[in-house]
Amino acid sequence: MTTLPPLLTSAQREQFTRFPQLDERILSRHDLLDAADLLLVRERRRDFNKLGYAVQLTVLRHLGRAMCPGEAPPEAVLASLAEQLRVNPRAMPSWA
Repeated sequence: MTTLPPLLTSAQREQFTRFPQLDERILSRHDLLDAADLLLVRERRRDFNKLGYAVQLTVLRHLGRAMCPGEAPPEAVLASLAEQLRVNPRAMPSWA
């Protein structure tokens, strides 16, 4: 019986499961909210909903998947989104 090679290399698997080292270029590419994003986010009523929605939106865009229960975004992502939304980064809901 032959064994098929894995569909993804370990580097590719890591790309979908972990955030890379973040710098300003990566943050501006994946975590900068445009006008359409802001319209969607501002439809949420409370700060924790706005920030949580923005996090899920940008993680989906960046990693190609949603946040998993118990998973937290990197502090730099949270700070960047909170600043754009003018909310406290501690408003981030717990996904656990």
